[in-house]
Amino acid sequence: MVISPFVKSGYVSHVATDHMAGLKFVGKRFNLQPLAARDGGVNACDVSDFFNYWNPPWTSPRQNPPSDPPGNWVDGLP
Repeated sequence: MVISPFVKSGYVSHVATDHMAGLKFVGKRFNLQPLAARDGGVNACDVSDFFNYWNPPWTSPRQNPPSDPPGNWVDGLP
């Protein structure tokens, strides 16, 4: 699961990754040297396909739903 204001809304990646994908993404994003051969290899995947930095799906937080006035809650339990 990727949470960010730059994540493509409703996007599901079909690229198989492992925990090294995060290291590969950070290294690529900040132009860092790889920590190990697994995150530095040409076949190593990163999670950059989740992001859209040029046209983010939403740029401001969504509004909270309206709240019910006190006393209008329904408890379906006996």
